[in-house]
Amino acid sequence: ADLERARLARVAAEEAAAARARQVQEAIKAKAAQILKSAMQQYAGRRSAERRIANVVALQAGARFFEICQRHGSDLRQRLERARRFRKIWAHVFGLAKGSTVTTSWTSMKEKLLDIVANNEFNQIIGMALESAAGESNDSEEEAEVDVKDDNEEEEQAPDVVVADHDSSNAQELAQSGIRYTSFVDKWVRHADKKFRGFFFRRMKQLAEGENKRSRILAKGLVGCKSRIFETYLEQKSGMRILWIEDEHRKPVIYYVAKHDQVSAFVKLMDRAEARTNRQLLNFSNVSESMLQDGSYAKMIDNAVREQIRVDPMGNTPLKLYEVKTVEIENMANESWKPRLSLTSEERDIVETDGTVLLLGRSGTGKTVCIAARMTSDRQRNDETTLSQLFVARSNRLGEFVKKIVGETPTTTFTTFGNLLDMLEHHPRLTVLRQGVSNNRANRMDYSRFKREVFQRDKADGMDALVIWTNIRSFIKGSIEALKDPNRACLTEQEFLDLGKHRCRLPTDQRVKVYKWFETYQKFMRDSELFDDCDRVYAIVRRLQELRMQNRAQYDEATFRKCYVDEVQDYTQSEILLFYLLSGPKDLFLAGDPAQAVAEGVEFRFDEIRSVAWYFSNENPDLVPDKPKIVSLNMRSHAGVLNVAGAVLERLFKAYPDSAKQLKEDRGLFQGPRPAVFQQLDPPSLKELLMKGNALNGVNVLTHDSDKSKWQELLDYPLVYGIAEAKGLEFKSLMILDFFADLPADLQVPMRELLLGREPPEFADKYPEIEWQLKLLYTAVTRCINQLLFVETERSVAGGAFVRWATTNTVKGINRRETLAVSSNRENIEITEKLPDEWRSDGLDAGAAAESAEDLQQADAFLDRAIYSFQQMEDAELLRKAQVFRASLRFRFKLEDLTSAKDVDEGQLEVDAANIVKGLLSDSFQVEARHLCESVLGRLNSYTRGRLQNELLDLLQLPAN
Repeated sequence: ADLERARLARVAAEEAAAARARQVQEAIKAKAAQILKSAMQQYAGRRSAERRIANVVALQAGARFFEICQRHGSDLRQRLERARRFRKIWAHVFGLAKGSTVTTSWTSMKEKLLDIVANNEFNQIIGMALESAAGESNDSEEEAEVDVKDDNEEEEQAPDVVVADHDSSNAQELAQSGIRYTSFVDKWVRHADKKFRGFFFRRMKQLAEGENKRSRILAKGLVGCKSRIFETYLEQKSGMRILWIEDEHRKPVIYYVAKHDQVSAFVKLMDRAEARTNRQLLNFSNVSESMLQDGSYAKMIDNAVREQIRVDPMGNTPLKLYEVKTVEIENMANESWKPRLSLTSEERDIVETDGTVLLLGRSGTGKTVCIAARMTSDRQRNDETTLSQLFVARSNRLGEFVKKIVGETPTTTFTTFGNLLDMLEHHPRLTVLRQGVSNNRANRMDYSRFKREVFQRDKADGMDALVIWTNIRSFIKGSIEALKDPNRACLTEQEFLDLGKHRCRLPTDQRVKVYKWFETYQKFMRDSELFDDCDRVYAIVRRLQELRMQNRAQYDEATFRKCYVDEVQDYTQSEILLFYLLSGPKDLFLAGDPAQAVAEGVEFRFDEIRSVAWYFSNENPDLVPDKPKIVSLNMRSHAGVLNVAGAVLERLFKAYPDSAKQLKEDRGLFQGPRPAVFQQLDPPSLKELLMKGNALNGVNVLTHDSDKSKWQELLDYPLVYGIAEAKGLEFKSLMILDFFADLPADLQVPMRELLLGREPPEFADKYPEIEWQLKLLYTAVTRCINQLLFVETERSVAGGAFVRWATTNTVKGINRRETLAVSSNRENIEITEKLPDEWRSDGLDAGAAAESAEDLQQADAFLDRAIYSFQQMEDAELLRKAQVFRASLRFRFKLEDLTSAKDVDEGQLEVDAANIVKGLLSDSFQVEARHLCESVLGRLNSYTRGRLQNELLDLLQLPAN
């Protein structure tokens, strides 16, 4: 019982414990449920708050968006519309820009299209050249037959040249020996098949070994020629021949690489050219008829002259030759390789002169060629990668010509003087020293503006506007003395009066009048906030001088090792000082001709340069250059043209003895047709003669620059140039139109008196402008290569005197063996008709000139001439390219004329710009496309402007140089 009771008690206790455990468990569950419920309630509260906050934020954002839409909805819609419109207008342009990998230019097109004469025109050219050559020969003389091998005749294989087989001295001599060749050969090499070029290089090396090494197959003499002419097989199967002669040192001069069926024609040209060379270099009074017949006259010619001069088979001027050393022959195949021009001993002496060189020569005597040769020589004597060279000319065309001869390097700069000033003003080493001279083109004073806005003829007191302007620019503001006082930058009146009479040719009373005009001029400039080129040059010179003293390393960064200047007669003393600062006193090459000093406002003598050197070197005589070296061999024109040029200079020096340095008489080495003079050829008749298919079509016309537009319109003929504009150009056939009829009325009688030798002793003082007119006339005449015409459409006092002076020997005091020119009329005009290739060449030349023109009007005129040339030869592709390019130029010119935003229809402007850019890019004119985009940016909305600046212009990168 006790045990049972104990068991029951334990059970009861266990049940009680279990009940208590259940109660605790239930309590825990209840508490957990309570805690979970509380947590859920808190979470739900937070979610509700977040939702409420989110709703509030959304409501606020919606309110803000609604407010923005109310305020800026139109702008947003406009931006979206602009984006859609931009894609529509410019998408094709971007596609062309991204896909364009080649940048073309008119110069590069000429290189590709004109290097080799088209086969279908070859026979015509040869025929015309033969006919011209025959005119210089004895017409009764029978044509000699030239012995030419048949293609089927077997060729003896000539051994290749292996330099290693020679001893070291012979190998060195062979490496330094060379061959001269014509431009025809140079063009053939650049475009011949690679296999044929290899054959040609092998033959060149074999020929260069010397006459003792040449087999018969290398030097087969052709019979039937009066001259010693040789042919060399290029190789057996092609039938190509190398035609050459030996010079006085028995070295080859290669004229042509020709097909077998063309050899006879070429040999006849070479033979006649050699005969004409020998005859025309002799004094005919010492040559008998028998000597002319048997060829012994050639022995009478001075070898020193004969070695340098050969007549061009295609014309009446010296033949231009290139030279190459044996070790350089294979370099001819490289597109980047530039052949060296063969120099005369006179030119070589100039090029090899150490230190600063002053070079004086008349038009066409090879001054620019000497500059190019000196640049090449300097590169060879220095490290080309570090030698910084600067070539400066007034015209971009001269720069392009020299660049083509010497080639480009990263350290060589070719520029015009105007662009040089722009470059210096923005140079990072110079801008920090800027002295406040504005370079806004609209504020620039020039001679035309001076005459229009400052000069008043009724108050001139007998002074000429050009005389006043010249003395202000050349002496009062542009002389070395004017730069000595930084506070004035001009001469005082007394300093101007004290200038020597050979320095300034004005008498004292006229100098006083000029200085009063200068004071009026300076006041007008200050009041109108204008500047002239003297102000601009003065500021740059001062900045360079300060930098030179303050930081030599930075000065060296802003300057050049060598400086070459062409047409130096167009610069004042202060401008020449700038060249000295840019390179130093012993590293200049300055070439010019004072007889061509037609730049308005410049009075030039070569002594002016030496005075600048004296000032720059602090009066150190060792740093003053020697007197000018002189080149006298005319490489451009024949005697018929140069006799007129020489006669004009004779009149110039007779009346104005101090106007330019007098050299030997300007005569040509080779004979040519005398100029023709047409008097009272009325404009309608002249216009008819200039039309396509008529006698004068293709002749280039020169007239006074102020009358150029008038004659272009009257004649409906774009090949009209102003004389000053044409400076630096040359033309095969040239007409000087109304030079005398268009002279001012007050110069008609003075010009007559001068031409007829009746000028009074005080002539130079009384009529200073005649000097400038005579220099213009000389410049015009010397632009001509072969055929020169003078046309006077109406009777004038000066024109009548010119006809008598040029076409008769009745002028007192002038003794000539024959007249300078012949009178002519429209019935007996004989002008060589232009071939399609010549029209193409003229057109591409005009296009290249347009690319490098300094203003848009001038560029547009050149494009008109290009279009006219392409129309004449009916080349649709080049015509289209020229029209697209001209459309771009005219669009840019139109933008310059838009003076305010109200003048602009922005939408149409953008469409027009995009269409023109599209056309330019289709023809790969990337540079002009970029220029057009840059010009139009300021006229477009901000969205379009930003897209074009940030995206399109990056795709249209300008060339590195």
